[in-house]
Amino acid sequence: NNFIGSIDHHVFDGLTSLIELHLDNNLIKEIKHNTFKNLLQLETLDLSGNRITVLHKNAFDGDIPIRTLRIDDASIENIADGTFDSLINLEVLSLCGNRIQHLNENYLKLPNLHHLSIARNNFKTVDSNALTNLPNLESLDLSECSIKAFPQTFFDECVYLRSLSIAGNEISSLPSSIFNGLSDLRVIDISDNKLSSDSLQSLLVIKQLEKVTLNRNPIHRLSADLGRMNNLKEIQVSNSNLRDIDYSTLLTLSNIEVLDLSGNQLKELPLGGLKNAQMKKLNLANNRFTEIPDAVFLDEVVNLQELDISANPLKRLMGKGSSKGSPISTLEVLEASNTNLTVLTSMEMTLMPNLRSINLANSAINKISPGVFKNLSKLTHLNLAFNHLEILPRERLRGLTSLIHLNVTSNNLKSLDQFPSDTKTIKVLDASGNRIKKLDKILFRHTSNLEELMLSDNWITSIGVGSFSSLERLTVLDLSQNNLEVLRPVVLEPVERTLDHLYLQGNPWSCSCSNEELWSWLQNHPSQVKEPQLLHCDLPKKLRGSSFLMLGPSTFCPQPVIHGLAIQDIQSQSLLVSWQAANVSSIYGFKVTYQVTDGCEDEDSSSGSASSAALHHHQSVSSTPTLGLDARSFRLEKLEPSTEYQVCVHGLAKSLTSHSHTLSEDHVDNAPKQHNEALRCSRGRTLTYPPAASTGAATSNVGIILGVVLAVALVAGIVGALLWYRLCRAKNNDHEPNKQSNGCPPDFYTSTQYSHSSSSYSTRQYRDKEEFAC
Repeated sequence: NNFIGSIDHHVFDGLTSLIELHLDNNLIKEIKHNTFKNLLQLETLDLSGNRITVLHKNAFDGDIPIRTLRIDDASIENIADGTFDSLINLEVLSLCGNRIQHLNENYLKLPNLHHLSIARNNFKTVDSNALTNLPNLESLDLSECSIKAFPQTFFDECVYLRSLSIAGNEISSLPSSIFNGLSDLRVIDISDNKLSSDSLQSLLVIKQLEKVTLNRNPIHRLSADLGRMNNLKEIQVSNSNLRDIDYSTLLTLSNIEVLDLSGNQLKELPLGGLKNAQMKKLNLANNRFTEIPDAVFLDEVVNLQELDISANPLKRLMGKGSSKGSPISTLEVLEASNTNLTVLTSMEMTLMPNLRSINLANSAINKISPGVFKNLSKLTHLNLAFNHLEILPRERLRGLTSLIHLNVTSNNLKSLDQFPSDTKTIKVLDASGNRIKKLDKILFRHTSNLEELMLSDNWITSIGVGSFSSLERLTVLDLSQNNLEVLRPVVLEPVERTLDHLYLQGNPWSCSCSNEELWSWLQNHPSQVKEPQLLHCDLPKKLRGSSFLMLGPSTFCPQPVIHGLAIQDIQSQSLLVSWQAANVSSIYGFKVTYQVTDGCEDEDSSSGSASSAALHHHQSVSSTPTLGLDARSFRLEKLEPSTEYQVCVHGLAKSLTSHSHTLSEDHVDNAPKQHNEALRCSRGRTLTYPPAASTGAATSNVGIILGVVLAVALVAGIVGALLWYRLCRAKNNDHEPNKQSNGCPPDFYTSTQYSHSSSSYSTRQYRDKEEFAC
């Protein structure tokens, strides 16, 4: 698969351990001398799909141990004599799809060759001794080589040949002794030739033959002589214009295990012809049978495992005569598709009790009688697709205790009945292409093992809450191409843990408040939604055709996410932004952006620099980090004084798209102009600096010094007063008057004081002047 046009003989030097070399599908035109000479371990070489017109004699010279060589579809027209002579270890040679015109021994001298395939060439001549030097050949494919006849002795030296295909040629007759030397041949395919039934006599000499394929030959009748071949196990005679089969012929084929009579014009099989037959597979498809032949049941074909009666004009499965036959307990597969069946009666499955698979698709069945499947406890696959069923009552499925796959697609079912408890094993249900309008809560109550549910292309408008609550193992849910406008996520929640594939495209979705929760649920489960780009809005009309999952949450339900926005605690260089927000599941956080607005010149001349800076940054948008879902306020700092700002709070929504949630400057600039319910903006102006800030640095310093001096003086005065008071108290303690006997202080205001020791008056005492001074 490259564009290699040529290979130099030094390219592979040193690759002495190379085992496989694939140079297929390139543009190689020539294999040069000694190209592979040094590949001493090479076992497999593939040169297919190149443009090698001629293979020269020395192309493979050298001691190359190649065992498998493929040069298919390489435009080879001529092979030189002795080209492969040096490949003494070659076991497999394939030269299919070339333009080789001559088949002769000169380039086929390979004593160890086991498998030779030269199919799809255009031989003009076939030498009688072409295979003489291939003594160990085991399989030979000469199909589609435009060969009209073989020489009488062509196969005489192929004594070990086990498989031969000469299909797709123009052979009209075979000499009676042409296969005399093929004593060990097991499989022969002579399909798509022009052989008549007389040519089959040449096969009788092949005693070990096990399988013969005669498809698409104008045989017209099957020879009874084939029954004399005791080892023959499989005969394929499809599309061979057979009109009937003799009783004796069929009876002699008692050892046949696989019989393919499809694509003929048979109307019946002779009764008794299958007596004691060892047949395991019987293919009667595409004939003219109106029912399964009575011989199948009456002749007691006890080993039959597979029966194909498809593409016949069946009016019923079993005839009245078959009811007297014995059940075929070994029959496991019944193919009866593309027929004219209209009704399945309750008796038609009674003789096939162990069926595991029934295919009744593409027929005209409009009625299934009660109890048809009641005895088919081993049935795992039931295909009723592309019929005319309008109802499928739950009773019709009773008895199917092993059912795994049920296909009722493309019928006329208007509803689905609750599945019976017998069907708890079902894993795959395909009911697509019907007219089902709704799904009831109890519908899947007994199908807890369901893994795949296909309901596409119906008329479903509603799905009841709890409809999927029992489907604990559901991995695939297809609701595409229905009439769903609204779908509540609560319907999907029971299966969201196991669901891998969810198909919802092709519904007329309403992109309104009613589907906001669905939009949010799908955003949270992106890996489960398949082909999300195909989900489109149908309502409202203005959004028709819009991508469902690419819309923002506010588009579905135009109610503000941010209820209120306030700018508080305004300072000269900061603002406190507060907001209120709705509890919307699609919002995962908030972000505050701010920018200087137009016309923001400050009247104060001292702030002219700030004003010019604001004007300079007019287009600049600043943004906070992503804030949590619980955030309701944020302080903006390092702002310019006396400047008007536009402040916006954004609700950040989840999305299935891979774009970043970071807000671009252009988006923020345009956001207030857009109808965005997840955004609210307001304006606020920062304060100017306090007036004291304009008196200069020197005046400010003097005020500070004066304040400090006054404070120090006040503290010093208070400390001095306290020290003087303590000093006075200390002096008074030395002249303290006597206290009264009851502990009270002496009374200095009475004229006399009585003594406790005598009744005489004592002289009046006065307060000391120093005491009064203190």
